[in-house]
Amino acid sequence: MRFLLFLTLLPAVSQTRADVPGADKKDGHLEHRYAKIGDDVRIRCLDFDLQTPVEWRVNGTAIPSDDRVLKIAGAQLTVLRAQLSHGGEYSCHRPGTGEALERTRLQMGYAPERPIAQCWAVGYPETVQCCWKLERDPLLSTNFLTTYWQGLGSEEAHEECIQSPLQPHSCTISDFQVFSLAQYVLNVTAVNPLGAASVLHPFIVEDIIKPDPPENVSVSPVHGETKKLHVRWDPPKSWPLPQYFPLRYMIRYKWDGASTFKMRGPYEQTSVIIKGLWPKKMHWVQVNAKDFIGYGEASAWSPPVCARPWAHH
Repeated sequence: MRFLLFLTLLPAVSQTRADVPGADKKDGHLEHRYAKIGDDVRIRCLDFDLQTPVEWRVNGTAIPSDDRVLKIAGAQLTVLRAQLSHGGEYSCHRPGTGEALERTRLQMGYAPERPIAQCWAVGYPETVQCCWKLERDPLLSTNFLTTYWQGLGSEEAHEECIQSPLQPHSCTISDFQVFSLAQYVLNVTAVNPLGAASVLHPFIVEDIIKPDPPENVSVSPVHGETKKLHVRWDPPKSWPLPQYFPLRYMIRYKWDGASTFKMRGPYEQTSVIIKGLWPKKMHWVQVNAKDFIGYGEASAWSPPVCARPWAHH
């Protein structure tokens, strides 16, 4: 007679079955199962009457008959309010011989919750970068399906938002219309063995323009000028066409001991002399960038750099 191990979850969940390549029959068939943390999990050896005694093991160790969490009732094992630590390999064995009849590899976790998504046009007008996160870690391998389309009620074919293995939980949109009044919609669907959850994130491309911070910011004294500093920077490399889609820049600075920043700008050029500084004091300077017309948001501030104005020696 062939004996089977059967596992049910409260509530029931999807499941897959796989034999271990090369496994000997005496090791039993291996079945992969998943359960939600906090659920009761029931495992049975089928073709046995519930009252028929079998030997139960977890990770190769016999389960005591008086265990308060792993409750044995003949050919059925119940894991009460199963926790993450209860993941492992459960097996039922023929009494006397110890022959493994069936094995179940149990993994505990959660179905994914609804992702939180956002998109920014950091490479306008060529690319839109989108990212997402899950507030709670599902503790199980979770895949993400990412698509987008134009128009809230669009029936057109959905395009793929391309994911990169180098940047988990992010994708890139590179086929879109600029200056379109029709919204785009990003769909992110999280899928794991316990379930799936989706979010729809609508946006208008020009509303989400947000450049990366300016790069290679430098500050140097101006010879002979005790109250001036020369600030230089480059547009962010991720901004592809600054000659056709220019940026405007703001500078903020403060000297050692100051509690607030002073602001200068906006500037179209990438080299500015700021005036009216404190002689001999160290000044900390940062630069940000925004779309020239004013769409979207300003970038984050560049990392601070410092210098003192020129001084007589």
